[in-house]
Amino acid sequence: MRPGFGGAQERASLAVYCDRYKDIQKLIAVAGTGGTPVSIITNAAAGTIKGVEFEGSLIPVPGLTPDATAAYTHAKYDHSDPVDLTRNPCDPTSNAILGFCTDNRFANTPKFQYSLAAHYAWDLPDNMGNIHFGARFYHQSSIAMTDFSTLAIGSIEPSYGLLDLDAR
Repeated sequence: MRPGFGGAQERASLAVYCDRYKDIQKLIAVAGTGGTPVSIITNAAAGTIKGVEFEGSLIPVPGLTPDATAAYTHAKYDHSDPVDLTRNPCDPTSNAILGFCTDNRFANTPKFQYSLAAHYAWDLPDNMGNIHFGARFYHQSSIAMTDFSTLAIGSIEPSYGLLDLDAR
């Protein structure tokens, strides 16, 4: 923390990132003996994850601490190694899905997350200690629960928010 305007203390951090992956291992179906699909784990795709994260807090008056966090993540598969060039692994009408569909979302990766919080510490008289109380609200956008989100109906968990209250 450092002194800010009018004696307030403040803290902030910002991170920007870009990660490129190749040979991401995924479970895919390939044509087995006699054309029967068989599941294997293989280096199936390449992808890029870009994002920005912010975290900050401010103590405008002694005892009160509001803070906030925010994150944006853009994750996508760039391409996959073709298993069967005659079939599209993203086509839900295909009688055999072979390979990995790059239209799938990265599993367990929300696009947006943020939290807002405020906590207060109140000093009791006669050096009896203090009381802390506060609240935090967290929100997360929808996420894919599986690696097959394009074809698996119901594999997307909707966005949600949580409110936590605390006192001690």
